[in-house]
Amino acid sequence: MSATVIDLASRRAQPRTRETCRTCRRGTDGSILECYPHRLDSLADRVRYDLLSTQGELLIDRETLADRLTDVLHVLETITDECLRPDERGTR
Repeated sequence: MSATVIDLASRRAQPRTRETCRTCRRGTDGSILECYPHRLDSLADRVRYDLLSTQGELLIDRETLADRLTDVLHVLETITDECLRPDERGTR
């Protein structure tokens, strides 16, 4: 007896890029306004870059750390504002 093996990963929907995403859109200046999953991906890339660029160092520049923390909080705040109703904001 034999069976055909089907690779399920090839049938899985592939994640959309920022250019093909239905939720991301272009601003008036031509820049891409990302949906929140893509904003989180971009944030993760920026944080990952900071960590890799300071790899092996014991200290991270205070301004770099403060800038990235401000970036993280801003992204999370904008996502919260989009996803929660006004009466739910600030309650979690």
